[in-house]
Amino acid sequence: MITLHWSYHEIADTDFTAVEIELLADGHCLEAWTNYDRQNSSKEVWGNQTETFTLPTLEAARQFIASPGCYFPRPPQLCP
Repeated sequence: MITLHWSYHEIADTDFTAVEIELLADGHCLEAWTNYDRQNSSKEVWGNQTETFTLPTLEAARQFIASPGCYFPRPPQLCP
């Protein structure tokens, strides 16, 4: 089973919610995805909400994340 941990963040002075997604197996981060490049922004960002759920396989998790077409992989060093 793959655990998806979604974190939602408000971005100061915008109407945009940044999303960070971690794909976990046995508590270890396999991949991380986002819709926002925090490293190249000077805006203040703060956490708002999180949710966690599971999918049966890594491939199913990747397909689920890819379906809206707005998330991109974070660099591996940003996967905690």
